[in-house]
Amino acid sequence: MKINFYNFARLFFIVLTVFGISKSIEWVFLLNNYHGWILFTYYCVELFIFIKGRPAKIYGHSAKELFVPLFTVSTIYLFNPEGDVLIGELVSSLFFILGYSLLFVSLLTIGKSFDVTPSLKKIITKGIYKYIRHPMYLAYIFLNIQYLLSVYSFHNFCVLWLFLFCMFVRIKIEEDFLLNHSEEYKAYTLGVKYKLFPYIY
Repeated sequence: MKINFYNFARLFFIVLTVFGISKSIEWVFLLNNYHGWILFTYYCVELFIFIKGRPAKIYGHSAKELFVPLFTVSTIYLFNPEGDVLIGELVSSLFFILGYSLLFVSLLTIGKSFDVTPSLKKIITKGIYKYIRHPMYLAYIFLNIQYLLSVYSFHNFCVLWLFLFCMFVRIKIEEDFLLNHSEEYKAYTLGVKYKLFPYIY
């Protein structure tokens, strides 16, 4: 029997998200702060949208198209919660709120087209997607840098660079997939030239 690794990747992401929900609940009850509530809310919304998402017309099935995105998502669990504080609590909180605000806006805008591995669904060009092509990935980068500055250690510094390397590889894989399978996405890239940072990249 032929195994559908795309469905396996989706199941793995669901398990990973449920694990994230359980960790956020720990934050809520053990740390009693708003960070846990924001994480819990985000993971629940993300899981709901992911499960209710529209079926992919075409999906990636190569090892790199499946493994790289899943490994990138998993790297956040490599961070060590112990480290030195390099920024004040107020600055850290502002970074956290701004990062998750961008993440929520991006997720709600992309809606049912959200997926964890490369797949061809409806191309979203409205809202924040009118300015950059991967706003959710920018939010992930923003939040991981914030986390490093809040609990700095050499271990966490290495994890951040591993995450950044994987994220840029993930973007390359996703872009190649969409450009190969969608004329609409090709047109979209001509209008929205920047992947993450306006006027830079």
